[in-house]
Amino acid sequence: MVNLEWYRTFKAIYTAGTLTGAAKELLISQPNVSQHLAALENYTGKPLFERTARKMIPTPLGKELYTRLVAPLQQLEAIEDSFQKNALKLDPTISIGTAREFFHANIAPRIAKATYKFHFDFDITATLLQKLQKGQIDFVIANQKKELAGIQFDEIFTEHLILVGSPKLNIKPFKKLIAAAEPAKVALWLEMQKWLAYSSDLALIRRFWLVNFQSRPQVHPNFIIPDLDSIAKTIVSTKSLSVLPGYLVKNALKDKQLIKIWPGYSPVTNTIYLAYNRSMVTSEQKEAIFALLRK
Repeated sequence: MVNLEWYRTFKAIYTAGTLTGAAKELLISQPNVSQHLAALENYTGKPLFERTARKMIPTPLGKELYTRLVAPLQQLEAIEDSFQKNALKLDPTISIGTAREFFHANIAPRIAKATYKFHFDFDITATLLQKLQKGQIDFVIANQKKELAGIQFDEIFTEHLILVGSPKLNIKPFKKLIAAAEPAKVALWLEMQKWLAYSSDLALIRRFWLVNFQSRPQVHPNFIIPDLDSIAKTIVSTKSLSVLPGYLVKNALKDKQLIKIWPGYSPVTNTIYLAYNRSMVTSEQKEAIFALLRK
């Protein structure tokens, strides 16, 4: 099969009238134009142009070939142009790493208004930040801030950590201890309950304990479930406790599937960040994510 570029070069010579003009139109060198024409003429066995000092004059065979080629070539060029324009119109895809439960509670309800295409990656913050450093994702919604070369952390909002439990729990004795202002007995009562935790290091529970009791919890979880959504659902049927982000349990508290056991002596908060490589993202991409998270 003849190389399509030979035909395109032939058409350019025919319309431009010179090898130089064809080279400019095709953005290739004049020797390449000459080479393509020589190859095509060798294939046809006859000259397609008469060479003169000023112009390339098509031979009868050249005219016939042009007449038969021009329409198909124009169709191909139109298809190529259409694909190029459509490609330019496509919204670039932004990849975001986040916790599954954060996506469910804060992004899924708003994603219909997104102006970009998004690819989501669910994992814990530590793993997602590693992917960010390797350039495998563009952004991370992180629940912790680390000193990482080239990585910027912008505050998104503050989450409140809440001690929640099953409505089946009898918390009257606990309320009496709170009223009596006996922190040691309050902590002891909590430690004796059934607990659900995200991980064996008791991350959220430990944070709640340190703020309210200035000590580490002596809690031995009955179940370790590495998914906060699942913890919230499991609490209902297990007469247990856990510490969860307020945004995650808002609806369950409203529907009385869970109860707020205690706000704590002091509010327990955690900052959520948008992490990204400063040299790899645009201000438009950042604004697209902030718009997605904006209430």
